[in-house]
Amino acid sequence: MVNARRLKETFLSLIKIDSPSLREGKVAERIRQELSAVGISCVDDGSAPRTGSDTGNLIATIPGDSTLPSMLFAAHMDTVSPCEHKQAIEQNGRIFSRGNTILGADDMAGVAILLELARCLQEDTGRHPNITLLFTTGEEVGLIGAKELKGNMLSAALGYVLDDAGPAGSAICHSPAHIKISVHIIGKAAHAGVEPEKGVDAIRIFARAVDTMALGRMDEETTANIGIVKGGSSMNAVCAQLEAVGEVRSRDMGKLLRQVTHMRRCFENAAKRFGGKLQFEQTVLYEAVTLDDEQPVVQSLQAAAAAEGLPFCSKISGGGSDASVLNSLGIPSVTLAVGYEKMHTSEEYLNLQEFEKAARLVWRLACG
Repeated sequence: MVNARRLKETFLSLIKIDSPSLREGKVAERIRQELSAVGISCVDDGSAPRTGSDTGNLIATIPGDSTLPSMLFAAHMDTVSPCEHKQAIEQNGRIFSRGNTILGADDMAGVAILLELARCLQEDTGRHPNITLLFTTGEEVGLIGAKELKGNMLSAALGYVLDDAGPAGSAICHSPAHIKISVHIIGKAAHAGVEPEKGVDAIRIFARAVDTMALGRMDEETTANIGIVKGGSSMNAVCAQLEAVGEVRSRDMGKLLRQVTHMRRCFENAAKRFGGKLQFEQTVLYEAVTLDDEQPVVQSLQAAAAAEGLPFCSKISGGGSDASVLNSLGIPSVTLAVGYEKMHTSEEYLNLQEFEKAARLVWRLACG
């Protein structure tokens, strides 16, 4: 069974390790040590050269009863910045940082729960399915570690990703597909004071395109944004080159593609109007997740939550997680809340009571 004191101590030790995206190596080494101590080996998938991290994703397998549906539990090893030299303060059943960094509960809380699950499985000789533990890199910078996973690396009937804020028992079962758009506007340089009329202003093309473009929230399923704009060489030259990066998200693939097409046409029309050229690329970053209450992965979660006396809440998210990638690999996966709040801010905190409940829920999922 879950040891609450040990669980908390594991978490506190993990957040002392600096683990920004693509520098997860020290956390990976700690995970290897903890798993080795209970007789579980893990494999590095060799993705580091492709992701740029100092470690690959870690995959550990724990053999069990093959007549039961196999399970995968996942957490990511990286944290957002500022995350150097984190210090924790415990107060009124919550753990905070000192306020000059994030706490790192996203996702060291998930990692700590999986390490506790590994210990519990070795201490308890009861019946459980074949279990895979997955620890990924680069989740916070575009799920890049998970995207290097291949279908033949993992095998599970049910997947649970420990990577959401909120109370134990809530889970993200619906999330959007995500397309990145990259735009290169090509104008023509000219001296801004001597002969500006001979130039083609890439900034003007961009401004016209965005002015005619629907952005923000389209509806309850769809959003669009331009988040990065770079261009120009000097104040006295008509801007000849401009690059922009944006995104579209939707749980409906038809709406997603229509919005991307709309944005592309706005750029094309603006470039044509002012005599410029355009390069437009779109990349699918991940697919939508739609898991209703009839899905076995959701039913198992509902049963485990009921057994633990927790209210189950199916959530809709506007963001992605490693579950988005796992679903595309054929492993139906939901994202579980593990008790932290205000992630990605210096006000982030971990509710210890909900953290322990989440660990017990994971144990219940694994062992019934």
